Amino acid sequence: MTFTKENLSSKLNKVNKAVSYQNCDLPRTYNDTKIVILPKDPIWIYTYWEISTHTIEEFQSKDGEPFNILSLVLRVYDISYIDFDGFNANKYFDIRIRPDALSWYINLGEYNCSWCVDLGYFLRDGRFITIARSNTLTSPRYGISDITEEQWASLKLEFEKLLKMSNDVNNSLNSYDLVKAMQAHWEEFLKLPSSKVFGGSSSGRPLSY
Repeated sequence: MTFTKENLSSKLNKVNKAVSYQNCDLPRTYNDTKIVILPKDPIWIYTYWEISTHTIEEFQSKDGEPFNILSLVLRVYDISYIDFDGFNANKYFDIRIRPDALSWYINLGEYNCSWCVDLGYFLRDGRFITIARSNTLTSPRYGISDITEEQWASLKLEFEKLLKMSNDVNNSLNSYDLVKAMQAHWEEFLKLPSSKVFGGSSSGRPLSY
């Protein structure tokens, strides 16, 4: 291969691009205002957040008090079995967080509940100001399901029919024809409605995990 000045320049450009891609790190923040909560296990959730510079400037003069990042608080709401409107939580508790923190693990202290978290701060008069509200989630179920009347597919009779068919079939059929005949019978079975396949009646209750 003949190396020319153009070839070498092209190869160097490709190497430089590859090196620059390797040195690209994800930004620590995206200058957005949000808070997100994720389940960890039945009694712990993980939350992360950020506050944009625009939001900080907006809150600097709100309510006549400067925004104090040292007073940031996570307010954790129990919103189980309600349509949460921001004021009707079953109960809540507050967690004061470090000003340099961007994430936190929260011990809920309870399980089988639904949760929502506000990121905010307190004014000097004790009022709580919400900066951002998280998504809602229901923590993973703790313990085994209380539903014990599971409905299982009843395939025993169909299996016995297939077995009887293989014993009663004409001995002149070879293995290939036998397999095709059994396959045809099985395909007919799969076309049956679910009410014919599953035994018992459905309780109408959702599955629990």
